[in-house]
Amino acid sequence: AAIVVQAEGGLFSDQASRAQRRDYQQSAVIAQVRADRPIPARAYERFTEQGPLALLPQDQGGAAGEYSLVWCLRPEEAARVQALDDASFLTELGAAFGSRLGRFVHATPRLAFPLGLNADPRSTARTVAIGNAAQTLHPVGGQGLNLGLRDAQALVDALREAAETGLSLDAALARVDW
Repeated sequence: AAIVVQAEGGLFSDQASRAQRRDYQQSAVIAQVRADRPIPARAYERFTEQGPLALLPQDQGGAAGEYSLVWCLRPEEAARVQALDDASFLTELGAAFGSRLGRFVHATPRLAFPLGLNADPRSTARTVAIGNAAQTLHPVGGQGLNLGLRDAQALVDALREAAETGLSLDAALARVDW
């Protein structure tokens, strides 16, 4: 191949260690939840003592109050919260999030995923790291997608410059301000 693009992926806990590794000592508890006083088409992120809590609207227009939940907690707390019965889970979620959306009235079974960075961010004439493989941001920091898109555009621009000007791929990649 003329170029290999590393963009990271997979479950942090299932990967072999790479050159750049950071265990955030958090797990993301995820579920679908429903609130009884939704505000249409609005996402939320709260910063708690243990980490971010994000709610992303899932239904068209937000009128039904369906949200995807990502709740970052220390691993032992994530395991405890994941094991709660639905009523206890909804009560604790309400206490952590607040009452802006009323009460949480439904939750799907919870899953938990350990959070961390595991990357080998090297760039050579044939290998370039972009997105999560190149940045050391917490995955709920809110900028991962934006930075990944920026990196993809910078890569396209470098490839285009090399093709149009005859500049070597290595030189074109070296000019990118990743």
